Amino acid sequence: MQDTGRIADPRPINRHLEELGLDRRITGFVGVVGQKAGPPVRFGDNRHSDTAGYHPESYQNAALVECGHNAYRQLLLKPCTKIPISTQLGHYRFFLLSGMQHGTGDADNRGVCQQLQNPTNAEPLLRALFVVLVDWVTKGTAPPTSEVPRQSTGMAAIAIAQPNQQTGVIPQDALGWPTIPGVKYTGLVTVRYQLAIGQGTTTRYPPSVQGRPVYVNFVSKVDQDGNEVAGIRLPPVAAPVATTTGWALRRAGCGENDGCEGAGQYIPFALTKAARLSANDPRLSLEERYQTHAGYVRAIKKVVHKLAAQRFLLPEDVEQYIRAAEASNVLK
Repeated sequence: MQDTGRIADPRPINRHLEELGLDRRITGFVGVVGQKAGPPVRFGDNRHSDTAGYHPESYQNAALVECGHNAYRQLLLKPCTKIPISTQLGHYRFFLLSGMQHGTGDADNRGVCQQLQNPTNAEPLLRALFVVLVDWVTKGTAPPTSEVPRQSTGMAAIAIAQPNQQTGVIPQDALGWPTIPGVKYTGLVTVRYQLAIGQGTTTRYPPSVQGRPVYVNFVSKVDQDGNEVAGIRLPPVAAPVATTTGWALRRAGCGENDGCEGAGQYIPFALTKAARLSANDPRLSLEERYQTHAGYVRAIKKVVHKLAAQRFLLPEDVEQYIRAAEASNVLK
C-alpha cells in the first residue's frame, strides 16, 4: 500500500538544500511508503531480548516508511530488514510517532468507528526528518537516536497471539490503558505469521496459519491518559487536550468491535474537575492540567522548543504550533 499524500510545504527543505549547494528541488514527497502491517514486529523467539525488527518487507532506500499499528515512521538508508535496533549499525533510525493513526483524521467525524478520528498530524515531524536525512547524507551529521518502545525501558507491551487466528490481544493492564467512560477496550491487535506459501513459486494460496510460528508483536505502553509513552511525542500527545490513539473499533451496524483499520481515536478531556468526577473519568481535566489558557500555551511552548532542540521540529513549525495554541479556545 502506498500513501501518495504530499508533504504540506516542502519550501523549508528546498531552502535547506539550496544552502548546501544542491540543485535538486523538492516539490512534494510521497509521505509514506510501505504496507499497513499490523503491530510493530519483533523478530526472533526470545520475548525478553531487546532486539527489535519490523515486518519483513523491502523498502526503497532513503524512504520514510510506515510499519505498523502505531504508525512507525522509519528513517532508512537501507531496505527494512531484520536489524537489532540496539546496534543501530550506524545506518538506521526507527521512529514511532506517538498517538498517530494512519494519516490525519477528522476530529469532528467518527465514520464507521466508535470514537472521533485522531487529528494528530505527522507532517511537521516528517519535514524535520527530511532535513535530518539530508544533513546525514551530505554532511555526515548523525541523526537523533531511534525512538521506539523497548522492553529494556519498560515501554513495550507484548501482544498475546491467539493460536491459529490472525488477531491477538494486549491485556488492558499490560498496556496501562485507563478505563474511560464510553470507550470500549478489547485489546484487539493484528498479528503476523511466518507463512509457508511454497518454495520458489506459490503453491499454497491462501496459506494456512495453522501451526505456523508467529512474529512477536509489541506496541507502546500508555500513560494515565491513554497516550503512548514511547516514541516522538508531538504537542497533541505531550501537552494533550485529549487521548489520541493509533487504533479504533468499529461501531454497531458496521462490524461492531472489529478493528476500525487505519483509524485512531480522539477522546477529549473534561473541562473541569467537577465535570470529570461527575462522568467518573480518571483523566485530569483541562483546568487541572493547565489552570488557564495561558498555562496551556506555556505547556505547548515548552514541548515545541524541546522537540526543536532534538531536531524533530523546524523553526517554522515551532512558530505554527505556538500560534495555533494561542488562537485555540482551550480554557478561554
